Amino acid sequence: MLFFLLKAIVKPFVVSEKPHKKNGRTAPEFISSDSKNFIEEKAR
Repeated sequence: MLFFLLKAIVKPFVVSEKPHKKNGRTAPEFISSDSKNFIEEKAR
């Protein structure tokens, strides 16, 4: 029952045609903290 209630509230935000807001925060999992050698990465 809780699943259906939560689904009814969250789904319109996720599936709507309205684009996401600009300049939103980036999730910490996606932020790279180590330095990369882009020339080596590009060659791979």
